[in-house]
Amino acid sequence: FPSHDKSPPSSSVAHLKSKGIVGGKTATIFAPADQVSRAEFFKMMVGAYLYLHPAVKADWDKLMEAGDQPFTDVGVGHWAYKYMRLANAKSLLNGYTENGKKLMKPDKSIARVEGGAMMDKVMNAK
Repeated sequence: FPSHDKSPPSSSVAHLKSKGIVGGKTATIFAPADQVSRAEFFKMMVGAYLYLHPAVKADWDKLMEAGDQPFTDVGVGHWAYKYMRLANAKSLLNGYTENGKKLMKPDKSIARVEGGAMMDKVMNAK
């Protein structure tokens, strides 16, 4: 990311990008000081999961087709749908329940405690 090349953690970001774990706001903008949405975090979390469990990539299409979408606020057209779908199928995340509906709240900033709990699940997943 040219916008991030001169910052101290740029080599770490480049390494994670090469593994498919992180991406930018665009192809050229990383936006390191921005808040991270839940959807953006799910994408990173699933990238880490797939890196640690490469065999799951073979099941990716099957996971995308199987079952109902449990979250009423995330449709097939949402850019992070497939990441949320895989994370849910692998029990890596939980949503919110409000008025009997299961919600993902993809555009809400993620709380540190939520991110930590999800990454712990990724690190301990089989």
